[in-house]
Amino acid sequence: MKKAYEAALVGSAAALGYNWIYNMPYLEKLADEGDLLFEKPMKDVYERARKAYFAYPFATVGDVSVQGEILKWLHQALNRNDAFNRGDYENLVFEKLKPGGAYRGWVESYAMKLIYNRLNDALKTGRDPLAIDDTQMVGFMPYIACKAHGLSTDKAWDLAQAFTRTAVFSNLYAFFDGLYEALEDGDKDTVLKTHAARAPEAFRDKFTRALDTDTKAFIGTHVKTSCDIAHALPLIYHIIAQTDSFTEALRINTRIGGASMDRGLMLGYVLSAIYEVPSTLRDKVNVAPS
Repeated sequence: MKKAYEAALVGSAAALGYNWIYNMPYLEKLADEGDLLFEKPMKDVYERARKAYFAYPFATVGDVSVQGEILKWLHQALNRNDAFNRGDYENLVFEKLKPGGAYRGWVESYAMKLIYNRLNDALKTGRDPLAIDDTQMVGFMPYIACKAHGLSTDKAWDLAQAFTRTAVFSNLYAFFDGLYEALEDGDKDTVLKTHAARAPEAFRDKFTRALDTDTKAFIGTHVKTSCDIAHALPLIYHIIAQTDSFTEALRINTRIGGASMDRGLMLGYVLSAIYEVPSTLRDKVNVAPS
């Protein structure tokens, strides 16, 4: 499953220049003027967007989001140690993202809470630790990493609980396992329709509507372009249904805006079941694929 891991990184890096811009008409205008894939984030572009967050000012073309970095770190850690566990995962993220470290970029709230809890404990302040129960796409980074190493979804869920207690992640891993396997050999449209009905109950209606709803109507009525899996996963399903190539899917994902880099991780992963990842895109990713 190396191809799926590489595809996930490509999906994230492709959207770098316009990640967290929440102005779809603005992005559509830019897309009419030129390709949006693999661009460096520019402050003036974000300022003109108005509804945007310039989160990666130090990034260069080919970089991935912080969740993409976490995926890379997990992949490398599992290469070194098959017995890598949840505690190791927490230690890894802390060491990489703690103040004074080499990483320069956005740090998500779940990681900030982990850092706070570690420092709070070390300083013996007596304050209660912060609860960590995230529902963003970070919950899928152990899943993608474990799939790349032929490890079980149980292993992925155990690791994921470093940052979430939302049990639907485990159900979603099983769903995407079945979806990926079916897409490798089946007709895409038929598979998507069949598997929408097999989604966890909380996602079933949105996955079904994702197949027969115009993109703007789907976003306006059923989902947002934010990071939460309740929105990101149905939107990923919609993009796959609406496109006929790996590159086209990444272009639409970027043009939609919002949390496009983190959607891109799981989007790239699933797309690799259907399409070959173009080497021209894969070679642009700065993160080493293995």
